[in-house]
Amino acid sequence: ASARGALRIHPNQTAALVNAGIAYQRLDQFSSSILMFQRCLSVDPLNSKAHGYIGAALYDWSSSLGEENHTKEWRTQLNQAALQYFEQALSLGFSAPNVLHQMGSICMEIGQLELSVRYLEAALEKSFSMREDRGGSTHVPVEDDINIPFTYNQLGNVYRQIGQPNKAIDAFLKGLQVSPSTVQIHTNLGTLYRDIGQLDKAREVYMQGLELYSSGSTPPAALLNNLGLVEMDLGHYGEAVKLLEKALLILRGSSSTGDVEGKAIALDGDLSVEDIISTNIGRAKALLLN
Repeated sequence: ASARGALRIHPNQTAALVNAGIAYQRLDQFSSSILMFQRCLSVDPLNSKAHGYIGAALYDWSSSLGEENHTKEWRTQLNQAALQYFEQALSLGFSAPNVLHQMGSICMEIGQLELSVRYLEAALEKSFSMREDRGGSTHVPVEDDINIPFTYNQLGNVYRQIGQPNKAIDAFLKGLQVSPSTVQIHTNLGTLYRDIGQLDKAREVYMQGLELYSSGSTPPAALLNNLGLVEMDLGHYGEAVKLLEKALLILRGSSSTGDVEGKAIALDGDLSVEDIISTNIGRAKALLLN
């Protein structure tokens, strides 16, 4: 409301236009948000933040569409347009951490993984530098900042995809140093350890993740499923069955599936995440009986 009031008084004031654009973006009214930022650029074509904010609005719009196949082409178009605006913002000197992070996220989605690593690492470096400049603490967020543990998690996933497990492990561990309670990192790090055959480390990391729910809250089905697979790999079939059956119960009571190992099966065929866990239970029971 205050942004609209400022626009009525000063319809071409760039600060009012930017504030209105940000307000619309927070309401998920992306086309209205972009229109405000574009009006700002019509007044000041070299406004680097307006370029960056258009890129952010396009990126958020793309993210809001979900991952269904019928939205893939539209998401790709939005991401490509976002990347162009971000690149323009960088060329004009606007290199805020969230701009670099979103560029890294887009590059990861469209398969430009080396470029994704470069932008994500730059986002982390910029964020730490700005936080120290603002108060000497890496725990103090700054304007246009990033979620540092989430960014480390993304960086680890990209390194994993390009076949650099040691760098992926390093990124995940750095994320846990910043936020030991980020269960997504526990899940992804454990999965990576399992991928490279370090089953004891995988089990340890998954167990650390489960300890975050020791107060009685419900752990994610993905964490239990993945720990169950490690127990199965270690020959602990009875324990694997217990974990996998618990994962299935949690999944059936939740609308969120999470990242369950074996997801590639669901992508390649017609299996749902529930089917994947059920299949894992069947495997564990068969091994238990042998």
